[in-house]
Amino acid sequence: MIAVLDYRSTQDWRVSVEDIERGTAKARQYALEHIAACPPIEPFAAFYHDAFIELRSERALGVGGFGPIPITRIHEYGRHYDLTRHEMQSLKSVVMTLDGHDREKAAKRTSGTMK
Repeated sequence: MIAVLDYRSTQDWRVSVEDIERGTAKARQYALEHIAACPPIEPFAAFYHDAFIELRSERALGVGGFGPIPITRIHEYGRHYDLTRHEMQSLKSVVMTLDGHDREKAAKRTSGTMK
């Protein structure tokens, strides 16, 4: 999943949302090229990836950048899907790992040290 995040964060998305919504040939071709090149997500991991994508908007913005996804939001997400205790632990572990990696990459991009 980290490979997917890395791939998506480094892409130059030159097609506008309007182009995609209109379904222009340019947007379709561009999307197909990127979908084909994107590392696959295993079916069992899709839930966790989707959870991270949805929960990352819950981060607080501070002086030093974005904070971590609040654990309370991760728990709320898990309760919404009636996860077992074991599933909740897995969700928390995966989301926190992806969150740390994503924030680290964002900090490098901001400081200009990312290649």
